[in-house]
Amino acid sequence: MTVGLIDVMPFWSFSYLMGWLIGLIYIGPIFLSLPELLLYLGITLLVLYWKFSG
Repeated sequence: MTVGLIDVMPFWSFSYLMGWLIGLIYIGPIFLSLPELLLYLGITLLVLYWKFSG
């Protein structure tokens, strides 16, 4: 599921990505392990960077 999620992230809108990021910050530590949380945060920030840079 993680690979599928990361595969479609570049097609998400900016507002959806920001909602995902806010959800990860508030709810992520409760439901996710630290490595998984860091993976999702890192990939999300990378996709946001790609959206702003190009």
